[in-house]
Amino acid sequence: MGFDLTGVRPSDKRGEYYRASIDTIILLRRAMVTAGVEPKLVYHKFVGNDGLKVTNLQAKSIAEQLATWLKHRSLVVDLRETDEAAVRSNNAYRRVFSVLGLGGHASRSRRQKVIVDRTARKLIRGFAEFCHSSGGFWVD
Repeated sequence: MGFDLTGVRPSDKRGEYYRASIDTIILLRRAMVTAGVEPKLVYHKFVGNDGLKVTNLQAKSIAEQLATWLKHRSLVVDLRETDEAAVRSNNAYRRVFSVLGLGGHASRSRRQKVIVDRTARKLIRGFAEFCHSSGGFWVD
């Protein structure tokens, strides 16, 4: 389970495809909002696998805001979702994981501030590079 992001007009290999697990997309949503991306855009386009299109202009803006944010030395992100649709979506995924015996997915209803370590920075940077090179993309 996860999100498949497919570039519309990729300028290079980095913009062709990006795969994000459920936990990764939660981190990316919260990183985008923390970096200043409009929450309305984030929570409209990145909550479900609805085949929604992120335009080239939106993708470039996401890339620029994440790249600027990543330049800071000490980064902290709160993984607690603030959008009700995202909370419902996450809870539904967690119920499926639980039924399948894939537990280990804790509730995200409480504040959950985490330091963005080297691995998370690399993941966010890769997403920003995808956004920059994608020419817009589909969220499936």
